[in-house]
Amino acid sequence: MSKKIGIFVGGILLAFMIVACVLIANSSNGANFSFAMMADRVMAKDFTGYDVDTIIPASNDSGGLPEKIEGDQNAPVILYEYADYSCSHCAELNLIINKIVEDYNGKVAVVFRNYLISYFKNNVITASAATAASIQGYWQPYKDLLFENQSTWYSMSGTELRDYLKDLFKQASDGQGNVSKFYQDMNSEKVAERVAFEFGLGAQIEDLSGTPHFRINGKQVSASDLRTTIDELLK
Repeated sequence: MSKKIGIFVGGILLAFMIVACVLIANSSNGANFSFAMMADRVMAKDFTGYDVDTIIPASNDSGGLPEKIEGDQNAPVILYEYADYSCSHCAELNLIINKIVEDYNGKVAVVFRNYLISYFKNNVITASAATAASIQGYWQPYKDLLFENQSTWYSMSGTELRDYLKDLFKQASDGQGNVSKFYQDMNSEKVAERVAFEFGLGAQIEDLSGTPHFRINGKQVSASDLRTTIDELLK
């Protein structure tokens, strides 16, 4: 484990130790979806060998699951987005990012990675749900529905939240997805590993202090400068 990850996660765990213990003991969403659980997974791995500014193939560290990519992964410009489904600013920018991929028509792709913010509600379980949807090929519509309905599910818990996430999957798959498999995957070890893997990659980035965070060619790019930066690279 890198020194940076140790300091980053260790500081978070210290600051939120009491709160995390209460959440684990009392959360009706279950300990498997706690921030502390994800932080523990990150601390147990070494991410220093990974180049965060490349598309990383699936491996044991990632639960055997691949990157979530919007657009053509062979596009000349690859935008890396670190986001939290519970982040309101991420939700606001989601349609803008979708429009960029559409407008550049095969020239820009987005690699989406979950980066969990400790004080947001329901971010681990929604990241798990979106990753589960990706296994059946419905990540993008599910991601869009999560952001679109963020204000609805943000304060839910327990059975109400889980049922809502399953209903979103039915919508995202237009009723064609396997709901039982989705629910099983959402609670699986491989999905937990994938979410933790993306979180750990983000923790390697020194200038990543919040979400959303955008990177192109190894450098942070502000949301307002995305199109200008892309246009320069495509000249």
